[in-house]
Amino acid sequence: MLNQKCKVQDLSKDNLLISLEKTACMGKCPVYELKIYNNRVAILHAHENLDKKGKYKTRLDKEQVQYYVDRFTGIEFFSLEDKYTSHFMDLPTTYITFQHKGKVKNIKDYDNAPEKLNELEKELEALVKDEKWRKIGD
Repeated sequence: MLNQKCKVQDLSKDNLLISLEKTACMGKCPVYELKIYNNRVAILHAHENLDKKGKYKTRLDKEQVQYYVDRFTGIEFFSLEDKYTSHFMDLPTTYITFQHKGKVKNIKDYDNAPEKLNELEKELEALVKDEKWRKIGD
């Protein structure tokens, strides 16, 4: 029972490092949530338009996690705007969060984000496609 509590605690909001959420559009946009925790566990909730559906888990290498931390700090994520929008109507929204050294920043990216943020989002999206995921639920 104690081990289960530790696992739950490890995946708490306080231990969240990175999250990426992609919302629906009028077409076939992938819809999912990716969460990466300080203990290197990554959880994927695949909802629509992916080659998988349900809840998945993987464990990232220390180097991978450090790479993403370095990428977030390298683009000065905490100094970016809180949201990027436009007048277009049919785009998916990306919500991206980084929690590091006592700071938390959430960005809503609908359109017109800086290229450095778009590149980071694409790298995290590639993780969804390329990583070996183990199904843990529906």
